[in-house]
Formats: sequence, structure tokens, C-alpha cells
Amino acid sequence: MEGVVTLSDVAEWLREGKDDPETFVDLRWVEIGKVKDNGRVYGLRFTHPKVPVNLLVLDLEIVSGNVPMIRLVVETGVKTIDLRPEDKIRLYRHLLEASKMPFAKFYLFGDEDEVAIAADLDKRGLSKDEFESHLASLLLGYALLAKHDSVKPQMAEKEAETLILLVSKWLEKGVPRELALKRLLDAGFNRETAEELIKMVYGPRLEPGSIFI
Repeated sequence: MEGVVTLSDVAEWLREGKDDPETFVDLRWVEIGKVKDNGRVYGLRFTHPKVPVNLLVLDLEIVSGNVPMIRLVVETGVKTIDLRPEDKIRLYRHLLEASKMPFAKFYLFGDEDEVAIAADLDKRGLSKDEFESHLASLLLGYALLAKHDSVKPQMAEKEAETLILLVSKWLEKGVPRELALKRLLDAGFNRETAEELIKMVYGPRLEPGSIFI
């Protein structure tokens, strides 16, 4: 087993990046802020000019003393405080369904009830590849959220398209539709969510003698 990963290790993974990345962690993220508790830095916030979300990485052990976990948070920028009551109900139901995604937790934070998506990762033996898998899962969750009618006006369309393109790149990787679906099911996604993601990436399926579905 590899050693215990620190907040600095994760920050280095996000900062180093590549010019033509095929993974989300290699996008070359930029640090934009620190989170402190009693003067101790226990969290870092990152952004990227082509991605419409912020990443927040928290070292829970620094503030708890006994929880060796890194919390990875996607701050979506989607604010629900001013939504009409009927739109809130529809969105909250959508988030409850989306919370069935493996490893992902949807929650609201701040004065404007902004949507965030989080995963808690064990620092003991955490690898960059495992971190990438969780980051991809959270961004898939954002891609699903971005399709919801009540939040579309809050999305930067061009940036959202860029993210969905990256999601496609991550999911497809040259494999056929059926294998990509199996990959999602094996990862723990329920069939309905997996099929929605597949349709988003691969487009509707054309069956012989039928219309698009």
C-alpha cells in the first residue's frame, strides 16, 4: 500500500497538468483560495478557465484529528435560493435521484443554497488514478445536473459544452457503446443513470426499423 496522501500531494496532482489532457485531474487547475480553521490551512480551492465549476479539496484529518479522509467537492455555482417553489421541488427530486450515483453526495451550502457534489476519499493509499476516477464521477454528476431545465439559465453554455466534451472523452475512450454502459454499471451506477449518461455521450440509439430512442 502506498503512503498516506497529504493535501499538498493532491494539490500537486491538480497543478501539474498537461497541455492536451485526457483526464480531468490533468487539466492544470489553478489554486484560487485557502480554507482555514484556527489559522491552519485544511482546504484548497481550484478553478480552470474551461470548466464551469470550482474544486474544493479538504483534509478532514487536520480539523478532526482522527478521520484520515480527503473530501473532494465540486462547487457547481448553481444557486437554488431564488428558484420558484415548483422548480425547487423538481430539482430536489432530481438531486435525490442523482445521489444514487456511487461515491457522490449532493448537498446545499451557503446563503444562496448552492448545489455541491462531494466524495470522501481515504488518504491511506489514495493514488492519483483513484482520485481521477472520483473526480470524473463528480463531474459526471455535474453534467447530469446541467441538463435540468430549472438550472440551465445559470450555466455558462460554452463552458458546460466543454465539460460535457471532456466527460465524453473520459467515458468513451474508443470503446463501443455497450462496453461503456457495462463500465458504468460495474462502477455502481444504476441502469437509468448509466443509460442517460450513455445517451448524452453517444447520442440516441437507432434501432433497425424504428425511430431514435
